[in-house]
Amino acid sequence: MAEREQILNLLPCWGEPLLYIASPLSHPDPAVMAWRREQARNFTGRLIRAGFRAFCPVVYTAEMQECCPDLRSAEFDPEGIFWYRFDLDFLRRANGLVLLRLPGWEDSAGMELERRWAEAWGMPVYEGDSDLDPDTLRAWRRG
Repeated sequence: MAEREQILNLLPCWGEPLLYIASPLSHPDPAVMAWRREQARNFTGRLIRAGFRAFCPVVYTAEMQECCPDLRSAEFDPEGIFWYRFDLDFLRRANGLVLLRLPGWEDSAGMELERRWAEAWGMPVYEGDSDLDPDTLRAWRRG
């Protein structure tokens, strides 16, 4: 078997739609931020276990910035927009946006930006709570 075929056989989700999960994060209370992060991780994990490919900036990029402080330094990101661009690149490649409606989500400037970009790109947008059943999302995805 050719190397390329071997690699593709290792990718059972190849060709599956990619969902971008937007979730609020920022809050003056660190305990609220930690709770939001936990909810986003749990939600994203549930979708992945249900067979979805899911990208959530709160899970991936926020964790990277936390574990690698140099990635949020002014030297690394002099304009202060690297992570916005990074996340929006994933959003642009996604097949749909899921807005995770945690308390305070309506006030999230980041989620509003993500919604506006998704709508500008003609991407379907779904709003769901953290207890959203993946089958509901699967039915929505089928349209």
